[in-house]
Amino acid sequence: MHFADSLALVAIDLNLKADSPIEVLEALVRLASKSHPFAAPNQIVSVLIERENLSTTGIGGGIAVPHCKTEQADRLIMAFGRAPGGVEFKALDQKPVQLFFLLLAPIEAANTHLKALAKIARFAKDSAVIDSLLNLESPQAVHQFLAEQSKG
Repeated sequence: MHFADSLALVAIDLNLKADSPIEVLEALVRLASKSHPFAAPNQIVSVLIERENLSTTGIGGGIAVPHCKTEQADRLIMAFGRAPGGVEFKALDQKPVQLFFLLLAPIEAANTHLKALAKIARFAKDSAVIDSLLNLESPQAVHQFLAEQSKG
């Protein structure tokens, strides 16, 4: 599973403007909809909020991976947002989150969804990957970097 197949260049924002978890989720769904228009984006946001209420997707290391399954996704759809100032996202390590990976999977795509979550969780443990994602200067550079990191 390569991120390049799921993450469109237009779904990358390196200056995500959001002050709350809900604003982050809304912004990420808007980003994802640039490459995959959704019939009911607000419904996806609602499902993501419900998921956050169960347990935070802020995995630590400055990374959060909001995710859900939705009938509105016909394949794994990703968006990436970087919030330079960080957002309080109730992360497991209690630190602000700067790097957000949105994963939207079809209802029946558990395996693909889990593989993507596992790869991103590995990022949280690799300070070099985090530093790169915090410092790359263009969506193209982030897209290429993530494509390289997701090989294998």
